Amino acid sequence: MLTSLLRTHPVLGLVLGLAGSALLVVVGVAGALAAGEDAGSVVVMAFVAALGVLTAASLLAEAAWRSRRPFARLTTSPAGRPATLLPFSAVSVWARTALLVLVVAAGAAGLVAALDAGSTGWAVFSGLVGLVALVPLLPVLAGRVRAGGVYVTAQGVELRRLATGWQVRWDDLEGVVPRAALVPLVVRPEASVERVTGAAYGWRGEPRTEDDRVLGIDPRYLSVDGSRLGAFLLLYLAHPQMRADLGTQESVDWAREPTP
Repeated sequence: MLTSLLRTHPVLGLVLGLAGSALLVVVGVAGALAAGEDAGSVVVMAFVAALGVLTAASLLAEAAWRSRRPFARLTTSPAGRPATLLPFSAVSVWARTALLVLVVAAGAAGLVAALDAGSTGWAVFSGLVGLVALVPLLPVLAGRVRAGGVYVTAQGVELRRLATGWQVRWDDLEGVVPRAALVPLVVRPEASVERVTGAAYGWRGEPRTEDDRVLGIDPRYLSVDGSRLGAFLLLYLAHPQMRADLGTQESVDWAREPTP
């Protein structure tokens, strides 16, 4: 619900999100103080308070990112071509990474507290919680997870998001639907899509679609909103003669105002 509000009513979504975050902090701090010498309760309440702080920080960072939109950069695509890059915000990576670190730390603290109290069951539970959170954290530490972006080149469109992505040529695209939420790209029946799948559990960046002919781009953390992204891609899909401008400053200007 909060994600939907951030898309449709960003100010209201931000206010409600910050209010919820503040409530978590108050409950967590008050609970930790009231727990006294109960180490297990202190760990749980401290986790709640830290979760509230993390949620508020990620919401504020996302709001700051949205205030900069729309923008684009010039770069080289993963395939080695000059590209106009519509980057994703790093918030989507560091916020989830910080949450995993928080869960691992809470699991370790809970394990120590449970062993100190002689509670084998809680010690096993705390250890398993920390271990489960550690598994998706390892690909980040290994450098296999990146915020990525949408690379638009004269040859086609390349998506890199977290640990996955795909690449499709302009000639293989049938259409694009500008939308505020998930932006679908419709691929021709005979077309082939080159997919990139990274060995990073829990870091799928490509939205799932019901139709194999549809590629989705979630614009929530993108440098342009969904409507502008769709219009930008449609511009170059409908006007092949303009694709030579991709990877140049002119295309960056079109990303800010893609209507000819």
